[in-house]
Amino acid sequence: MDKKSILGIVVVAVLFLGFAYFNTKQQEKYQQEMAEWQAYQDSVAKASRPAVPAADAAANAA
Repeated sequence: MDKKSILGIVVVAVLFLGFAYFNTKQQEKYQQEMAEWQAYQDSVAKASRPAVPAADAAANAA
């Protein structure tokens, strides 16, 4: 192998590792944003449910 082949392999390896690192950081950011969005959706769903008194809930369960 000559110097150009080795240099080419090194450049490709650096590009691959850089892409993997960048992609990992983006994935972590995406997961955090999705967790926040899901928590918001859950709170909206919980707030929009009608309130059922405890006596009615027990009667409906039976």
